[in-house]
Amino acid sequence: LCENVIQELVNYLDASAGGIFLMNTRDEESRFEMISSYAFDRKKYLQKSYLPGEGLVGTCAIEQDKIFLTDIPDDYLNISSGFGESKPGCLLLVPLLLEDVTLGVIEIASLKNLASHEIEFVHNLAESIASAVSAVQMNMRTAQLLEQSQQQAREMAKQEDIMRQNMEELQTTQEESARRESEISGILNGIN
Repeated sequence: LCENVIQELVNYLDASAGGIFLMNTRDEESRFEMISSYAFDRKKYLQKSYLPGEGLVGTCAIEQDKIFLTDIPDDYLNISSGFGESKPGCLLLVPLLLEDVTLGVIEIASLKNLASHEIEFVHNLAESIASAVSAVQMNMRTAQLLEQSQQQAREMAKQEDIMRQNMEELQTTQEESARRESEISGILNGIN
């Protein structure tokens, strides 16, 4: 989902590169990890995760507001092509907010400056993206819980089968014991 979204968004805006960072809460430390990117040169883009408040991605997430920069540091990002390299003309970071919770951040780099209506478009689109991401995450969690429940049901069925076998063996043992007791009773009566 994120790969398709960022690819379409970068192409629609005629931007140079884009990435989506989503909050990963599975580890001890919650981090915003790059889930998908489009046109980022992986060799130059070394940092793929940020703590809340760390870097522009973490700052955007904490402040829950867009960041639009036109003065990009020289060492932040270079956009490469077959003809050479250039630093982007602008950088846009927009938080993916759902009910005042930051699920992630969209980062767009463009050689040309983005118009105000394009920035507003990305800002408005971010809410829909956050909603879709949340739905996918809930579906994945539901599927995981369903699988876990099915695994537990299989384990319980195994245990139930073992218990049934044990009960059958116990019943057979009790029947054998009752038969022996009856024989011993018969012998003792015969001796008396």
